[in-house]
This record gives sequence, structure tokens and C-alpha cells, in this order.
Amino acid sequence: MRCARGLTLLGGRIRFGVEHPFFYDFPPLATLNQKQLTVIELSGGNYPPPSQGMLCFAEFFMEADGDQVLWDVSSGMFSGEYPIYYYAHEENPPSVRKLSDNFKKWLGEFLDYEEFESKDEVD
Repeated sequence: MRCARGLTLLGGRIRFGVEHPFFYDFPPLATLNQKQLTVIELSGGNYPPPSQGMLCFAEFFMEADGDQVLWDVSSGMFSGEYPIYYYAHEENPPSVRKLSDNFKKWLGEFLDYEEFESKDEVD
């Protein structure tokens, strides 16, 4: 992935950028300032976000711009792989849900996701 900096797929709906990968590592709630606490309250009050401890490897605009795909490295590997999760930031509160058991399987599946079907194909 480090060699593929700037790779985009599906017209930019999937983006592997120079900022990837990165870990979500939120500071303890007690260390946040009032402005940060207000933002948390306005966004539903859940802290840390459900992506805590996960490794974001790409932007994945399946439902909304700014959503991401993550490896859940916090729970360990299963059969030598980390499962793939989807971070939906526009849900209130934001959520994380499992997409696939491993990266290879996800690469073979995501083009078939209902959200990526063309309207012409459905009609």
C-alpha cells in the first residue's frame, strides 16, 4: 500500500492517499478541553468513537463522502488477517460495521455492493 500512494478507484469513491494508513488513537476524555467536549456532545456524545484502535487504510465513499475502511487491529488477527470494517461518519452517532473477514475477500466483493450499482443496471 505504501507503493500505491494516490490510488483511486470508482471515480474517487475509494482513495488510498498519502495520509493512509493511520491509527485512530483518541486521547482520554479527561484530557479534552471544553471546545472538544462540546463537539463530542453535539455529535451524539459517544467517546471514544467506535473507530478507536482501528487502522484506517482508505477513504471509502460507499454511503457518504468522508467514510472509511478500517482494519480492526485491536481484536487481533483471524486466520492471519484483520477483518475489514466500514466507518459511517454521518450516522448519528457515527458507527462501525464489519464488511469482510479479510482484505483479499473485500477486494473481490466491494464492486458488487448494492451502493455501487449503476441506476442503469438496476432498471
